[in-house]
Amino acid sequence: MLSTKLTSQTFWVAFAVGGQYKKGNGFHIVGAHTDSPCLKIKPVSKIEKEGTIQLGVETYGGGLWTTWFDRDLGVAGRVFVRESDTSMTSRLVLVNRPILRVPMLAIHLQDADARKAFSVNAEEHLRPILATAAAAELTGARPVDKSASHHPLLLDLLATELNVSVDQICDFELSLFDTQGTQHDGY
Repeated sequence: MLSTKLTSQTFWVAFAVGGQYKKGNGFHIVGAHTDSPCLKIKPVSKIEKEGTIQLGVETYGGGLWTTWFDRDLGVAGRVFVRESDTSMTSRLVLVNRPILRVPMLAIHLQDADARKAFSVNAEEHLRPILATAAAAELTGARPVDKSASHHPLLLDLLATELNVSVDQICDFELSLFDTQGTQHDGY
């Protein structure tokens, strides 16, 4: 089996050459792109509204976005970390525990007409909540710099996971995922 990755670290190729292959003969590699609908954290994600710390996200792929409501969400992706004045690395991060939730109004607080009329507006309805402002204050997150792109609570979380200082984090590409594992039903 031969496996390689491109320099962008976002694409993998893996294939096996059959046992009857003869050196010098050609072969075919067939590829496909499968869409993995998810929510990705925006380059400027900091939103504070109604006493909550929310993250700006964008949709990726064609998803059934109503299925993202009221789920425990983690984050995964890569973080660009400054190792020195002249060196930066890309590190993978996986926060495989519930840290975010996209809330939905309880069904008994809506009438039937409101439920039928509801249509997901990604900009307004899919913002996950990271914490309440009070909870963020209790955790000792650094004061909010209004010019910053991301909330200090998120940056502190990533820095802790990667065992680096917040100042070393240059940028990141993070996707949200449901932390509940798969289950078998029935027999």
